[in-house]
Amino acid sequence: PGSDNSLSKNKSIVIDGIVPSISSINEGSLNTDLDYQNNQTDLTLSWAQAVDAFFDTMYYDYSLGITKGGKEIIEWTSSNGELKVQLSGLTLIENVTYYSSVKATDGAGNISPILQGDGITIDKTAPLTNSINDGIGEDVDISTSNKTISANWLQFNDATSYVVKYEYTVGTVASGNDVKDWTDIGVYTSFIDSSFTLNHAQIYFVSVKATDAAGNVSKVSTSDGVTIDLYPGPPSVEAISVSEGTYLPLTDDVPMTIDFSEAISNYTISFSSQLKNSVNFNESKDGNRITINIQAPLTSLDTLSLLIENVTDLVGNVSDK
Repeated sequence: PGSDNSLSKNKSIVIDGIVPSISSINEGSLNTDLDYQNNQTDLTLSWAQAVDAFFDTMYYDYSLGITKGGKEIIEWTSSNGELKVQLSGLTLIENVTYYSSVKATDGAGNISPILQGDGITIDKTAPLTNSINDGIGEDVDISTSNKTISANWLQFNDATSYVVKYEYTVGTVASGNDVKDWTDIGVYTSFIDSSFTLNHAQIYFVSVKATDAAGNVSKVSTSDGVTIDLYPGPPSVEAISVSEGTYLPLTDDVPMTIDFSEAISNYTISFSSQLKNSVNFNESKDGNRITINIQAPLTSLDTLSLLIENVTDLVGNVSDK
């Protein structure tokens, strides 16, 4: 009598009638509850540790269905005491929402209320692109800024979820990123970037891509390019080394230069003679200067006239005569 296993020994028995409770469940991630994912074979579920007045050892069961609280995909299954499961080998269907449930059982057999997830939807389709406009409004082809690139576009369309970020890049070729690498601007559908040192007559292309809530990335959409014109308008003559009315030697070649307001790409030069003589010359171009050499011999008392036409700058602006 009185031994630990005797009927007469005083013993304490704890009556546990308090059910445990689980406060949160995450679908798609261990630490964050996701609403969308693009993986059709794997699914992560995790949940908070159950709260119980007597801190019993807990046992957890989970299920998965296509209705809230449903078990159409996975019937109640033990997690073996873990607060998470990594499901694999599933066949999840795009645009279908899957709902998880979890419950806890304590050492006294008390079962918690079932905690139901808010669902996770399968999205395998990337956003559809829109065209990219150079500038802050309608598409522009010319910019006079040496430091600013801007662009805008209509929101990309996403069939199942939604766009969570846009990224843009700038290059000197279509879809290139040699000027600026991919830059995240959140959900804004325009940007103004004044961090550049832009070159005159260079064409710059803006490319944009979007990522949706499931992590799908759109195709890249590229603008038709904007050309930098630091010298607006057509080129103009700034200086001619041989002025009007100058007397020219008859037996020596006559050199002359013509300087323009900016570098030029093309032009047409011709000479006419009052006496209807042929005028022989050669010429060359270097940046904004044309160098001409009028070849001797010339005819006494003749008058030469110089005509410069179709002077075109590097951007394509053409001057009058």
